[in-house]
Amino acid sequence: MDKEELDIPKDFSFLSDTDTTDSLHPLDALCAILLCSDSFLQQEILSKMSMWQFALPLLLPPLNAPKCTLLLWAMRDIVKKWRPHSLSESRGFREESLVLTAVPTVSFVQIGNCSFSMSHLLNEVLSSSQQHHDFFVHQDMESGNVPRAITDGLIEISWYFPGGMGNSDLSSEPVAVTNLHGDIESHWVQFSFLTEISSAVFIVTESISEREYALLSLQGSATK
Repeated sequence: MDKEELDIPKDFSFLSDTDTTDSLHPLDALCAILLCSDSFLQQEILSKMSMWQFALPLLLPPLNAPKCTLLLWAMRDIVKKWRPHSLSESRGFREESLVLTAVPTVSFVQIGNCSFSMSHLLNEVLSSSQQHHDFFVHQDMESGNVPRAITDGLIEISWYFPGGMGNSDLSSEPVAVTNLHGDIESHWVQFSFLTEISSAVFIVTESISEREYALLSLQGSATK
């Protein structure tokens, strides 16, 4: 099919200028597909991503819509099974819908430019000591170093579920981890959303000015 035959929304016109897969960031492709999909296709995409343990897009940036798009409905059929430490001896487990499981949420955001990949850091934290896994797309992955065109402001979420392995588990109970792409000063709506849903928010920065410090002081949230 010729590029002229493709019905590409103007916000995604950069896709039609792409000659090789290396020139397109994976998150840009994912975000564009989800924004062009109906709710049932979004549900299918997120279910497949969950099977492969990829972080899921939670809040899409407002590109061809006036507001951000929350994708909780698309996660409604995802079911997870885990073994909390309280059931280790009995070898029992819990199995619940992902969106109905009440878990603490820890969020990671950045202010200013950072020379390292926060996504890569989160992969290291969430991976087990026996096996590394890339939950979040990062700059060292294939096409991960391509500049993002539309996904600054995207919030991804991943969950950690214990296996009842004692000290080998990162946590004795499930925990959700979110990752905001882009500087919070340019995405204050998404940052405010995270302060509302999170038990704690980690702000990553290599330097902070008095103006930025004052900006954070005005946030007014009870989140740590």
